[in-house]
Amino acid sequence: MANYGTLPHEFLVTKTSYDPGKIPLGSDLRFNEEDKGLSVVDEIPEWAVNESKVLKVTLEAGTYELLCNIEGHYGNGMHTSFTVVPAKVKISETTVPPATVVSNDISGSVKEWAVAVNASEAKAGDVTFTIKNEGSIPHEFIIVKTDFAPGKIPLGPDNRFDEEGKGVFVPGEISEWNPGTTGTVTLKLEPGNYQLLCNIAGHYANGMYTQLTVS
Repeated sequence: MANYGTLPHEFLVTKTSYDPGKIPLGSDLRFNEEDKGLSVVDEIPEWAVNESKVLKVTLEAGTYELLCNIEGHYGNGMHTSFTVVPAKVKISETTVPPATVVSNDISGSVKEWAVAVNASEAKAGDVTFTIKNEGSIPHEFIIVKTDFAPGKIPLGPDNRFDEEGKGVFVPGEISEWNPGTTGTVTLKLEPGNYQLLCNIAGHYANGMYTQLTVS
């Protein structure tokens, strides 16, 4: 695990019966790691920005959350689900809901520090984006047509990229909006490679982008 954030984080492997993101928090905005509804298998203790750590664990079948339990981090979305199946079950036999791959009605979310959408491809023409700000601070959602690799649009000294610079074209955006609210925009997109991102200072560099192909 690499810490690409701007502050230290920890990484806990937690076996739990709680739904994702629903482990009860205390007044210190952390959860009790001795809670009867969960078991912390192991962890990478808090480590510094731009460093990576390795954790090797032996896991039983069950439902897990991979998360950070530093004050406020879990509540702000630093968790993901992870399922371990019995060793005798082939992965191909497990039931995995099919992902929506091609869509012109795209929904998703932004938060510190990620952009998530329900499609990786759209057809040329009108594409509608409906995006919720699930973070704790304002964000923006910019659609950028570019052949730069994901995360590699050059940044200026203000830790943003020039939206009128060479190699990028911005057909539209959802302007900066508040946490807990949803923004929407419909654009006519031509075929090409796009990045969906936040260009507030430092946000793109911290991982707030994802790819979209328009065919």
